[in-house]
Amino acid sequence: MKKGFSLIELMIAITIIAVMTTLGISAYSKGSDKQIAKNSGETIVSILTENQKQANIGHEDCTGKYLGQQISISSGGNTITAVSLCTISVGEPLVTSIDNITFNSSTTMVFNPLSQGVTDASSITFTGPNGSIYTVRVDSSGTIEYSGVQK
Repeated sequence: MKKGFSLIELMIAITIIAVMTTLGISAYSKGSDKQIAKNSGETIVSILTENQKQANIGHEDCTGKYLGQQISISSGGNTITAVSLCTISVGEPLVTSIDNITFNSSTTMVFNPLSQGVTDASSITFTGPNGSIYTVRVDSSGTIEYSGVQK
C-alpha cells in the first residue's frame, strides 16, 4: 500500500486554498478602502475644526477688520482651501489635498469670528475609493459631524 495523496486530493486542497486566498484579498481590499475613506473624513473634520478655532480666537493674517475663516471646496476635486477674510485684504490661502477621494459638490462656508456660527453652513460629500459616498455636516451653529457612509 502506497502512502501519500492522490492527484484529486491535491487538486481539491489547492482549490480550497485558492478560494480562501481570493476571499481574504477581497475582504482586505474592501477594509482598506473603508479605512482610507474614514481617514479622509477625519482629515476634513480636522481641517474644519482648526479653521473654526482660528476664527474663534480671531486669527488674522490679513489687513482690516477680521471677518472669519473661509473654507472652499470644488466639485470634482480633492482639495480644501482655507483663507482668512478681512475687509481690506485676504490672508494667504492654505490648500490641502486629500488623496483617494473626490468631492461631489462645490461648497464655500465661513466660520465667523468669536464663536458666531457659520455662514452658508452645509454638508460636504465626497466619494471614497470604494465608490461609496461619505458626508461631513456643518450646521449654522458650527457643529461639525462626520456621519460616514451615505450609501
